[in-house]
Amino acid sequence: MMRRLLILLLIPGLSLLILRASGQTQGVLGKRFIDNWSVGLGGGPNIFFGDLKEKEFLPVTSEMNELKFGGTFTLTRQLSHVFAIRGQLLYSEISGTKREYSGGSPCNEYFIGNIIEGNINTTINFSNLFSSRYKPKRKFFVYGTLGLGISNWITTVKNLKTDEIKRKSNENDQWRSAPVAMGGIGAYYNFGDKVNLGIEWNLHGVNSDYVDATKGIYRYDAY
Repeated sequence: MMRRLLILLLIPGLSLLILRASGQTQGVLGKRFIDNWSVGLGGGPNIFFGDLKEKEFLPVTSEMNELKFGGTFTLTRQLSHVFAIRGQLLYSEISGTKREYSGGSPCNEYFIGNIIEGNINTTINFSNLFSSRYKPKRKFFVYGTLGLGISNWITTVKNLKTDEIKRKSNENDQWRSAPVAMGGIGAYYNFGDKVNLGIEWNLHGVNSDYVDATKGIYRYDAY
């Protein structure tokens, strides 16, 4: 379990990939609280990690496509040229497939559903942090993210061959919720004082083993 989580943390690019367009102040920061705010929009593929997953990392696309897509909206407050704080709303489809158990016996299950997540995270601009001096004309930046939030999901497990419903994350068709911790790395190119386009990878670890409506050997599901 620890080996699996360590590998996932070391390669967060296999989790949630977001193409992001947003604003981030690179010029002179304002002194009032209402200054230095920006909004961001993004979207990209979402890959699940948990008990109902055919391969350890890469998604399968035959029979049931594990590669799903989602979008995000962010509201950012720039605190300095190194640190910013963001509120993020994420919506995505999610899916996973399991054809065989580890012992070789057939499983033939898949799940499909939706996730809504809200989190607050901080971004750390490594390019400015580790620079010997601040460079206001810099255009390319690398940064990291760390945050906490709440994940909400509703999922259904079905038979892979017949599509018969086997179980649900909530039998009353209500959303389940659990705390989530996220972290990742990203990069962006600055087109102007408040306009940039970038790419971001994040791993979202949920404090639950029931995102795929399946209890198993992994205590924490992730995407």
